[in-house]
This record gives sequence, C-alpha cells and structure tokens, in this order.
Amino acid sequence: MPYSPKTPEDLAVAKRFGRELYEKRLRHENERELKLNGRVRFCPVPIFKFILTIVFKVTFLWKRGYKNYLSPKVEEHQLTLPHLPKEFDGYRILHLSDLHLDLDEKLVPAIIAAIKGINYDLCVITGDFNNLTVHKSGSAMPETELLAKAINSPIYACLGNHDSLLDVPYLEAAGVNVLLNEGIELKHNGASIWLGGVDDANIYKSDDIPRAFSSAPKDAFKLLLSHTPSTHAKAAAEGVDLVLAGHVHGGQICFPGGVMLHKVIGWKNDPSPDNVWVGHWQEGEYTQGWTSRGVGACGVPLRFNCPPEIGVIILKAPQK
Repeated sequence: MPYSPKTPEDLAVAKRFGRELYEKRLRHENERELKLNGRVRFCPVPIFKFILTIVFKVTFLWKRGYKNYLSPKVEEHQLTLPHLPKEFDGYRILHLSDLHLDLDEKLVPAIIAAIKGINYDLCVITGDFNNLTVHKSGSAMPETELLAKAINSPIYACLGNHDSLLDVPYLEAAGVNVLLNEGIELKHNGASIWLGGVDDANIYKSDDIPRAFSSAPKDAFKLLLSHTPSTHAKAAAEGVDLVLAGHVHGGQICFPGGVMLHKVIGWKNDPSPDNVWVGHWQEGEYTQGWTSRGVGACGVPLRFNCPPEIGVIILKAPQK
C-alpha cells in the first residue's frame, strides 16, 4: 500500500491515529501535492503569492511589512472560565500558532527574544509548523528544535493543514508532544484538567473530539487544541470548556481597521463564522475560545495592520 507506514516511528503514529484514518490523510496530502504542483488542475495560490510579492516590492511596502512580521509581541489574555478548578486559577499557557518556521530563518530568533523572561506553566502550539502545504517531512525541524530548546515548560501541539503526519516523529524527537485526537491529564496544585488535541478539521477533516476526551472524567474541565476554530460547534456539543485555535492569521494582511485582504477579494480560507476568526469568542452556554492571529506568516513574510501574536492565556476561576 503506497500510504502504509514505512518506518517503526510511522507505524507507531498510525497505531495512535488509527490505521484507516492515517492512510486516508496521507492520500489526501498526496492529492494536495499534485494539485499545488499543477499536475492535477490549475491552482491559483502560487500565482496569488507571486502577485503579492510584486505589488509590495513595487510599492516599497515590503520592508515595512517584513519588519512587522519580525516584531512579535507578547499579549496576555485573561479568561474567566466557570468550570475551572480553583487550583488552576492564574495558570498561564504560552500559546503559539501558525509558526510556518521554514518561511524565514530570522523568525525563530525573534520569537525566542520575545518570550525570554516571561512566566508560563505550559506551552501549546496549535499547528502549522511548516510554510509549504506539502513538503518534505521534517523540513521545519531545525527551526522547531531551536525554538523548543528555548521553551521552559512541556510543549503540547496539534497538527495544522500545513503539517504532515510524517512530521510527527520529527516533532516529538524535538520535544513537542503531538496530540493526534488524543488527550492527557494536566495536574496542578493537587487538581486536574484535561488537555485534548485534534487533527485538522478544515482541509483533512480528520478531527475527533470525542476520542480526544474519551478517557476524561465526565465532569472534567476540558481544554481543546484545534488548528482551526471551525470545531467551535462540535466542541460545545462535547462539553469543551476552552478551545485554543489559529489558522486564520487574523488576516495577516489587513487594511486599516483590520479589514482582511482575503475577505475583500472573496477568498475565505476557513468555513467558520466571522465571530470566531480572531480573539475571544463564545459558543453555547459556556464553551469559550481564543483564536490567535498567529506568530508567523504564510506564503509571504509580511504583516500589515495585523501584528504577530505570542499569546499568554491566563486561566481564571470565577470568584465566589
């Protein structure tokens, strides 16, 4: 079988993910590679990136956008969560998303400089370690290893639509614990919450929230890592308390006032409603979410009117 695991490490990933779903995702990855390389049908994405590059260089805006891209700032976001155990009050989560680390070698040093000296209990990464949607597995691993060494806590992550299942052994060798529709118990001050991570729900549609929390007690506080916020309704249906997501980049290139370029040209890269695309949102009675603008960039190393975000999510228990 062309999509069967080839190494003991890949076999272990297939076993965790489910053999059928593993082969289905790799098949989809291959189909996307054929499409993006123009071997199946015309794909406008490379042309769109080329046009952006020409436009911003001709208008002398490239230098400004590139400076913005290399200027990530730490932002603290305090979220009060009704079911959070009081022992987790003040728990700090370093949230990184949409790194696209192989786009530009200068990004990792900029991130490391920004996070130096800040306090956090846990680091989570909500997908897109790589820039190219299809790539040689491990292509962003030198940068990932460098970043992981600078993070002073355990690291948990989910995959994004720019990541391959074949990346998982490389990521985990670098110290990044990838949750493949899996969950783990987090303990703090004698109490526990449950952290789950799902695979990409947008392009590959291989997310499984019930499986991620299958071992969690019924009344457990549930924190979900999802690359895309399109899991918002399913997360609420499964009783998830908090969703951390990314994918949309906050638009990355925006007009003044935050109007996203890709909305103006009619390109919607996520099926979610607009209210969950960036920042804080709520779904149903108590499921809350935070969608990061991302710390990297896709396609072109530029940002306009949309600063790169290094988030510190501060969990707060309700005051009684």
